[in-house]
Amino acid sequence: MKRKLDLSGLSTALSRLFGQPARVLSATPYDDASTYSCDVLKCDIQGKQIEIFAKHGVGQPVDRLLGHSFGLDYEFRIYQRILPNLDVGTARFFGTATIDDETWGFLELLAGGEWVSASPNGNGVVRAAEWLAEFHHKADRWLAGTSESALRGATRDTYTDLLAKARERAARLTSDITAVGKLFERLGDFPDAMVSSDQTVVHGEFYPGNIVLKGDRVCPIDWESAAVAPAEIDLASLIEAWPSHVALRCIEAYRRGRGLERSGSGFQTSLTRCRIYWALRWLISKPPRGARRRLRDLMALQHCRLATKD
Repeated sequence: MKRKLDLSGLSTALSRLFGQPARVLSATPYDDASTYSCDVLKCDIQGKQIEIFAKHGVGQPVDRLLGHSFGLDYEFRIYQRILPNLDVGTARFFGTATIDDETWGFLELLAGGEWVSASPNGNGVVRAAEWLAEFHHKADRWLAGTSESALRGATRDTYTDLLAKARERAARLTSDITAVGKLFERLGDFPDAMVSSDQTVVHGEFYPGNIVLKGDRVCPIDWESAAVAPAEIDLASLIEAWPSHVALRCIEAYRRGRGLERSGSGFQTSLTRCRIYWALRWLISKPPRGARRRLRDLMALQHCRLATKD
């Protein structure tokens, strides 16, 4: 049973963050899938009623994108120290508080928005690809002129460890050990290729289920896996579950938004490599049936080239 929240403590925290008297009238659990607890707070701030999205939790952060331990404190630093510099329309972040040993973050409630996946004909996911191109473009320029150290990144050892874990899992899923050996032998240069690719700020889990459309805004949520990594990690996660014709629209929209030429940019090579990255990730984490499908994906991705070519 969910414990009763300290509405008085929440009211005090919000009064401090807003710089004026605030009272939390109610807290309704937000039941959508999340690693941490989430509530919608109905608040009265000097006579004006608003709703605020609150995310909170305790304990160890989870192992997410690149083998690093991320968590709520890290995600809130992204909202406070990284996203304001990029001005890309993400949910407004009001601040943090510690209440009863829990870390709390308070954000704009994206009421009336819809998930990207609910948009008809794949138009929403194409909008997300256009937003992603703008985000990475701004991140490139910002990274070039900042000494910000809040962002995590991956090393060669990170990707080497990913390969080793995937190979071990693959060997348990099939009796064709020879084929597994050949597959991972061909992937031997994967770690070096990933760290030598152009790096930028990535969301890290840019799935349609993490992206809300609200009016003309595209608002990714759940930034706890943000990192410095190859940009195409985000694009690969966005398009992986869509039919090829929608995926190609996204690729073209992203390529145009980044100003990438059809040839000579290495874009397609990096995208394929990042699709391999996700196949490795899912091979490790999925139950056997799904993992076997990801192993087949890896076999195909050795020679995979989408219609857009370098």
